[in-house]
Amino acid sequence: MSTQAPPPSNTPTPTAAVDAYLDALLGAPAPSPPAVEKVEDKPEAVAEPEVAAEPEVAAEPEVATEPEVATEPEAPQRV
Repeated sequence: MSTQAPPPSNTPTPTAAVDAYLDALLGAPAPSPPAVEKVEDKPEAVAEPEVAAEPEVAAEPEVATEPEVATEPEAPQRV
């Protein structure tokens, strides 16, 4: 039996690239890059506007109705 030895510790493993590739294939959202703020570009720290969530519409309570009873034609009674 031959087993593969792990790669030497000085060999870089492309795990980040492989993870990004697999995430893209599987449709996982890509991690956002770290935000880099430049002081000269932004004199004031401007926060991104929050997107207002749509207000939830309260469901109207259902009015209880009597169940409809199917009327069957009466069969002639035998004597």
